[in-house]
Amino acid sequence: MKGLIFFVTVLFLAISYFSEAQISAGGYPRDVESLKSGTIPATKLPKVDNEILLKSSIARYNQADVLKPFQFAETFDVDITLQKGGLWSKSADGYNIWQCRIQSEGAYSINLIFEPFRLPEGARLFIYNSDRTHITGAFTSMNNKPFNSLAVSPVSGDDIIVQYEEPAEPDFEGELGIVKVNHDFAGILADENGRRPLGLSGTCNVDINCELGQSWSEIKNSICRIIIAGSEVCTGTLLNNAREDKKPYLLTANHCFKNHVNGMQNSVFLFNYESPYCGALDGHVNNSISGAVLKASFDSLDFSLVELTTVPPPEYRPYFAGWDRSGNIPDSVASIHHPLGDIKKISLDYNNPIIATFRNDFKKLAFWKTLTWEFGTTENGSSGAPYFNQDKRLIGTLTGGQASCSNSVNDYFERFDLSWNYLPDSSKQLKCWLDPDNTGINYLDGFKPYSGEQLCDAFTNLVEGDSPVLKPMYDEATNFLGFWAGTNTAGITEYAERFSINGDEKLTALSIGVARNILKNASGKGQLTVNIYNGAQFPETKIYSKSYTLVGLVKDAMNYLEFDQVIEPADTFFVAIGLEGVLQDETFAVLTAFRENYNSMYYKKNGSWVNFKQATDTLSASMAFELVACNVKGTSNDTPYIASPMEIKLYPNPATSSVWLETSEIVKKDNISVFNLLGAEISVNITQDGLKRFSIDFRGNPAGIYFVRVGNSGNPVSKKVSFLPY
Repeated sequence: MKGLIFFVTVLFLAISYFSEAQISAGGYPRDVESLKSGTIPATKLPKVDNEILLKSSIARYNQADVLKPFQFAETFDVDITLQKGGLWSKSADGYNIWQCRIQSEGAYSINLIFEPFRLPEGARLFIYNSDRTHITGAFTSMNNKPFNSLAVSPVSGDDIIVQYEEPAEPDFEGELGIVKVNHDFAGILADENGRRPLGLSGTCNVDINCELGQSWSEIKNSICRIIIAGSEVCTGTLLNNAREDKKPYLLTANHCFKNHVNGMQNSVFLFNYESPYCGALDGHVNNSISGAVLKASFDSLDFSLVELTTVPPPEYRPYFAGWDRSGNIPDSVASIHHPLGDIKKISLDYNNPIIATFRNDFKKLAFWKTLTWEFGTTENGSSGAPYFNQDKRLIGTLTGGQASCSNSVNDYFERFDLSWNYLPDSSKQLKCWLDPDNTGINYLDGFKPYSGEQLCDAFTNLVEGDSPVLKPMYDEATNFLGFWAGTNTAGITEYAERFSINGDEKLTALSIGVARNILKNASGKGQLTVNIYNGAQFPETKIYSKSYTLVGLVKDAMNYLEFDQVIEPADTFFVAIGLEGVLQDETFAVLTAFRENYNSMYYKKNGSWVNFKQATDTLSASMAFELVACNVKGTSNDTPYIASPMEIKLYPNPATSSVWLETSEIVKKDNISVFNLLGAEISVNITQDGLKRFSIDFRGNPAGIYFVRVGNSGNPVSKKVSFLPY
């Protein structure tokens, strides 16, 4: 067994690299005891109507052959500097503190563009809402860029404070100005009230981590959501180049930046914004990079190639997508994107696209056209999304079209083969940047830029078909005792998830899906403590512990908790949570999936650990945990609950009415369930015809692909079936 080992050199390098790559360095603002938020000068923006702005934003895209960015915020020009619009004071440790307040009534979130932005060493900048439930920062001299500006991610709420902290004797006086304030009228960010970001994207969209997207598990990490100049959303893709030198080139649509001066510089690129499993659970928003430099673009072909200001660090699990410039018509295509800024989705068309003209203001016959999406669609916010061929190589990016959930037809994608070198000018072609040595290659596969100790992945015990919920806890007399995986009066003090990961893994962060977080006030003392234990069957030896404040953790979303050390656990280990300082009338709980089989949750009561399945004798459970681990040698969570998975057979497939299910083990009818591509369980008639044989009647359901899931004593087993009624 492995013990806890701290590699000092590796840890130092990892932390140093990560701090450079991050758009924020973490930490908390200094307290200014003599100053209350009510005395900070406030800039109040003109009042706007969120509903009218949102309807207008959506309506402008509901037309034929429309471009597909998505505006979510109203922009206001301001002129706030360290010399005006704020107030200077001092902290107890001698720092000079400048604060200003910005209020935009009704905003779901506010984001800012700073220009100029140039900080001396030791200075820090924070942005937080007035009750400090959401803090962004610290931004430091590490965020200084040649173009002297900085865009930051949204902060929830309509009342925010900007706090700049400068040492008493800096190398030079900081240069800081706020030039744009963006009022979020759509809800791009989950907040303490648990509002889903947008919640507007169509129900036909398929989450990337559903079975339909399993073969894209590496490629998906090349796609990011882009917030452009704080007001519009597009999608982009990290691209490999012939040198494979980790240059962070990112391809998106030219029209995304068209209406924004310095739009590339003032954009925020968000990676890994997705549900951790096949289900509508909001992802975390911590893996972001601010700013990029334009390398090449051409409006008539609608592409822009930018270089990010830094290479995404190992913890972001980046992938550099491959490409194909041959111009060959593909057999099938796929697109991965962020419709209306939502979590990552995938669309598939199993037919050939055609070469077509998008609009008269674009070059003729310069676009691929998908006639009909078999699965999913694209929406506004999908602009710039990659168009992959059957070999999973990029052949274009989304410009626009008519497709929506109500009629998923006629989407147009820029042709990568034309953008390659249609014009000789290096600022209007891709070839100069993606094949700088003029090798003449027609295609290039994607690659992972990191290996060994820097090869990272994310792991969860949630599986397709799960529905994590907030579950009340009762005693035998049906008295309410609190919530599973949360506050309770049953004497349960900790909950743990069991993991087993290939390789000598190093743990770096944990995301948790919060079900409820009700606190009396924003200055509450409640804390969530993460403990990591070695152990085979139960948690045994504690090897790490870190506490996080409950303030600011949002419900119905994944919340990212970064560890302050690199942890190397045993081959099988447990990640546990406990609560401290929570008042009697406060409630906190983690989303938990309950099912008949495949248990990974344990709890500690009266000083002893208990297997949830064995204790309840009715249900198994897994908490909504996603663990980031590096130095991994595989991409699957190798949970050891079953050595020999059950074999199942479905026939006929495709089916026109019913299918026969045969299993290698005896199962109960109640252990059979059927799910659609969106991960929702559907109603079917199941008839048992022997201990290992069943008939499943699909009649009454729409044509499409479904997944039959059979759960028994171990891991559930799923198999795909096509239902094509006459």
